[in-house]
Amino acid sequence: MQETLPITYTDNTSGYSFDYPPNWKVEKTEFGIRIRPSEPVAYISIDRMRQLERDESLQDLTNQFISLSNKYRSDLVLSRSGKLDDGGYGFLFTWTSKGGPQTTQDYIKLHDNWIYLMEYSAISPDFEYYLPLFHFVNESFQFN
Repeated sequence: MQETLPITYTDNTSGYSFDYPPNWKVEKTEFGIRIRPSEPVAYISIDRMRQLERDESLQDLTNQFISLSNKYRSDLVLSRSGKLDDGGYGFLFTWTSKGGPQTTQDYIKLHDNWIYLMEYSAISPDFEYYLPLFHFVNESFQFN
């Protein structure tokens, strides 16, 4: 059986690249890109948000993001949050979408004072199934 090689996506404007499976689709969004399988049960998005303010830390921004998410989603339940090995911050939360319970994993990274949000979200039964793929994309993610 022949192994399918990943495809490398490069965004020269925002200055990053990552690998993803060839059977997933890439879509442009307002702030970055989104990749997803052909059936829309999960997605991974990478957004270049804005520059970090002079007196703002990445941890402050993460706390603000969590607080803002709680403000707009009363059913949001934060499972864990903390600093990542690469210096970024991550958090995991669940909430209810039209399709049922949803689980979302967010990583916030900083590069050249620009804030990048990498988000993986899936209907809760599919979250664990696609989680290794999210880790694969995250580990291949690099700034050019």
